[in-house]
Amino acid sequence: MVEPMLTHNRFAERLRADDATLVIIDGQAGSLSTEALRNNLLGLARLGHAFSVPTVLGVSGAVRREPLLDELLTLFGAQAVVRRPGGDFWDDAASRKAVLASGRHHLIVASLASDFGLAQTTLAARRDGLDVHAVLDASAGSEDGAARVSLARMTAAGIHLTSWVAVLAELAATGVDTSGGNGSSAVRDNLDNYAPTAGASSPVWVDSRPLPVAGR
Repeated sequence: MVEPMLTHNRFAERLRADDATLVIIDGQAGSLSTEALRNNLLGLARLGHAFSVPTVLGVSGAVRREPLLDELLTLFGAQAVVRRPGGDFWDDAASRKAVLASGRHHLIVASLASDFGLAQTTLAARRDGLDVHAVLDASAGSEDGAARVSLARMTAAGIHLTSWVAVLAELAATGVDTSGGNGSSAVRDNLDNYAPTAGASSPVWVDSRPLPVAGR
């Protein structure tokens, strides 16, 4: 019996820290709708930092009045920030160039932009040949028909729909030493601090619980 010829498909490869770039779009505090969303976004960001994944913090001029989350700037520094006039992240030449400069094939995306956010960026990056992973629970979205349409379009385009805990699992399983060093620290620290509210198994794009109001 002749064994079937197996062909390599790089778009089916698992995430590796040494072949991935992380993009966080419009990570301003004013764009956060829930505490769970904040925890998920920071859990993902700390993974990028701990596993030394090149990271781009995209900021739109339309929301420039809102500062980036302090935690993001502390993790990655001002040099990771790429400002664009407005609109979709991938349509901006400087933003796109910052991602492609790494020469890596996998793109991990989270977005707090509601109008020019996750679907637009991931679909455009996929058309340009990248293997794209959309981190749903670390991204802002709606709970109406528009969200379902976006999910369907991303799925049809071959974009991986994932959660930040799933990203952690893949990075930890693909050659990262989790017995010590940064890998172990990322797994332990993130699960201790963020996993209780991560909602990794929830089908909802974002947690609908409102942020707590001071004094209540």
